[in-house]
Formats: sequence, C-alpha cells, structure tokens
Amino acid sequence: MIYPCMRKTRLFFLHRCSLKALIYSSFSYYCHPVSPEDAQAYYNRGVAYSDRGELDKAITDFTQALEINPEDADVYYNRGIAYSKLVDKQKGIQDFQKAAKLYAERGDTANQQEVLELLKQLQQD
Repeated sequence: MIYPCMRKTRLFFLHRCSLKALIYSSFSYYCHPVSPEDAQAYYNRGVAYSDRGELDKAITDFTQALEINPEDADVYYNRGIAYSKLVDKQKGIQDFQKAAKLYAERGDTANQQEVLELLKQLQQD
C-alpha cells in the first residue's frame, strides 16, 4: 500500500516559537508539555511524531486531540494513516470513514474524495 503524507497545513502555532528555535529543531518544540485543552498542540505534536516514525506516540496525541475536539476530520485522517502504517487495518478504516463523513459535512469534497480513495485501497489490501 502507498501511504499518503500527513496533513501539515494546520501548523498555526508558529507564532509561539522563536525563529532560532525553529531553525535549531522544529521537533524539540513538540516535545514540550502541551496544555491539556489544546487540541491543536496535540495534533501538531502527533504529526511531528509521525514524521519521526514514532507512530504509537502520534496515535496517542491524535487521540488526545480528538477527545478535546471530536469533530476534527484532519485528526481522524492522520490517525487513520498512523493506524494503517502500524497494520491496524480496522482502526484505520474506522478513522478514514469518520474523516470522510466530517469532510462531507463541511462541504470539503476534495478531501472527502481523497479519503474515500484511501479507504477503498485499505479495504482491498
């Protein structure tokens, strides 16, 4: 199976970091404790963990982000990718189905179609 890249378009936290810190190591920012109610921080750190291949940590952070904001399609999408890479096909399918539903509800047909295509591939494997 070909795995898509994680969605990284939501890294809105950059105003919180200094340029020096970003140049030194963007990942080190993610390793700092995050506010228990900051879904965006958990999402961003989950993407960073996933990029580093630390999929269990990524899934933990994506799950925490969803506990705070259970209607975030991007988080379901990314957690579905992480589960798929860990060969937990059923959980990946469930997350892709939820992401597709949420994308449809907000009228984001392009992302909905992308997720449906990934879902189709995952179900065929």
